[in-house]
Amino acid sequence: MSDKSPSSLEEWLIYLKDKKFPVGSDNLTKLQNQLKSPQGAIDGLQHSILAEPFIGFMSISVANQIAKNNNNQIKTPTHAVSMVGIDGLEKITKQLYPCQFSNNNRAHCEFLRQVQISYEAASIAKFWSIEKRHANNEEIFWITFFRDAVKWLLWFYCYETMHKLMQNLKDGLKPKDAEEAIFGCRIDQLTVKLFQYWEIPSIIIDSFKTENTPTGKELKALADLTRDPENVPVDPDDRRLNFLANHSLLFAVCASKTAHIANQSGWDSKGLENYYKVISAALHCKQAKSIKAAHAACAESAKLFPSPYKVPLAKFLLSPNLYQKTKAPVKAQKETPLTALQKLSKSDKATDKECLIMSIKVIKKLMKPASQTLILNFDNGLNKLKISLQYGFDLTRLKQTGWDHTNKVFEKLLKKPSAVLFDEKKLNQIIKYLPDTLTPELTENKNLILTSFKSGPSSWKIIWIGSNSDFSENDFINAKRISSILSKRF
Repeated sequence: MSDKSPSSLEEWLIYLKDKKFPVGSDNLTKLQNQLKSPQGAIDGLQHSILAEPFIGFMSISVANQIAKNNNNQIKTPTHAVSMVGIDGLEKITKQLYPCQFSNNNRAHCEFLRQVQISYEAASIAKFWSIEKRHANNEEIFWITFFRDAVKWLLWFYCYETMHKLMQNLKDGLKPKDAEEAIFGCRIDQLTVKLFQYWEIPSIIIDSFKTENTPTGKELKALADLTRDPENVPVDPDDRRLNFLANHSLLFAVCASKTAHIANQSGWDSKGLENYYKVISAALHCKQAKSIKAAHAACAESAKLFPSPYKVPLAKFLLSPNLYQKTKAPVKAQKETPLTALQKLSKSDKATDKECLIMSIKVIKKLMKPASQTLILNFDNGLNKLKISLQYGFDLTRLKQTGWDHTNKVFEKLLKKPSAVLFDEKKLNQIIKYLPDTLTPELTENKNLILTSFKSGPSSWKIIWIGSNSDFSENDFINAKRISSILSKRF
């Protein structure tokens, strides 16, 4: 995001409407190869498409743009794929964002976690609709599943904003107040606008509108119909409640709420009971039947989208403890040079000079090719670059050295924290910018690593590491780690 985050419905709409949908790069490559294969057939592509929710989502969007003049909208990926064909799918794959999902990236993890919750919600809605004997239970699945597509995007592209929203909700702020304070609108309002822009079927959009879905008061009224479990009315006397109880979108809304509450608070959450009562009123049955269908649906959904980033709800049905792997006792490990430096740098008892001396020792231990090390200090106020510590240099020559901080090599290093590796060829190209007194020694070097970090409001430090042989990639990584540890100290 830019420095200024969107702060209104219109700004969020502009920011998100043309964002590329993230898909796993491996799955996307596999699909693209299938599309190029002469044997590639629509039927054989189903598994690849269902493995990536945004491919199905975009297929529905494109298919509805093709079928604008038809009365029947395309609501399922299967129907959409048959509509757009191989050529259409090839165009769609070019508009997606291939992503290498990483468990070290919080946005990636939360994105995939939210997708799995949507699969659970969709499965619950489908199983409830089967109990109701709705003919369109497959459509109910996808309507429920895609309801949270905008939230997926927000978690992927705006993780910090969504994380802040979750913190506000945990602090007790009402969802309406929390969303409006952070986004300047409700997320449901933004979802409706984006779905209209993407030409997503109106039935999915309708699940956010109160004329098609129950308000909080109406949910309570439906739940109250089950006060006597033995005599749940088949058709409520109230026409509005009767309409809601028999509308398929009731399952989509209640299933979404059920999945999110169960994931957040567990299956024993009191918040679930009200939704079980509502569904029991719609199914004209006891709560046990509604609960059993929800649990069976979660077991089914665990097969649809196995993810390493979230424990499936189905496992919580057995026992919260069963899914946790027993941790092997941690063996006492020998302290590494880097952890020793990190420990010292965090100590209030250690001086800055002791930390810098320790860093030179760590460089000698970890970076075997390193034959020379300098730590230079630059003070903006004095406009002067001088030596703090050194190892491996001719002291007489070093004392004669004049340092020009305005040359091309140091300019970048003194503007922002940086790290650069000069191999033998590049080193020969930059020698003319470095002090003349050091040139004889530098010509013997094959590699030079320079890193920089801010050491105060108006001061910088540069670490200079020279070698008479080649540095490895791991040497360069260790140099950056040492610089990072010291930057946190200063």
